[in-house]
Amino acid sequence: MHLKLITALTTVAVAFASVPAHPSEVQAYECGIVSQRPATAKHETPAYKIKVEVVYMPTGDKFKLTGIAAIHTFANSDVADRTEQYVDRVVHEREISQGIESTWWGKYIKDPSVTMVGTIAVTKRNVFYTERRFKQSRLVWTLVSQCHAIEYNP
Repeated sequence: MHLKLITALTTVAVAFASVPAHPSEVQAYECGIVSQRPATAKHETPAYKIKVEVVYMPTGDKFKLTGIAAIHTFANSDVADRTEQYVDRVVHEREISQGIESTWWGKYIKDPSVTMVGTIAVTKRNVFYTERRFKQSRLVWTLVSQCHAIEYNP
């Protein structure tokens, strides 16, 4: 009797512990770089993949875009998380032909005259993630990557 009660209480406690405080939906993608203009300088270590996480929070019976994280992994195994590099971030989402486009933009923490815009376009056929860096509102760098959905793993 006591063993059944302890097992039942443990099961309930584990069930409650696994429910996040703020339930959200995260769509995760792994992206391979297709092009970069200008190309990575010879003295720089190139990124070889990007993990993009698109975060939605429930609002009534719908979900609202609340964040986009882009984590770059470099050939030397260093990692750069755009959420730590860019501040005053804003996110936006819109419908496009056969899909949805989610965008973030922010100011570079080390130089506020540099802004970046990251966009993930998800259609029935393809997923692309693009980053554009601007210096004093002038486009100075563009990266395009093709993506596939992966299981979200925090």
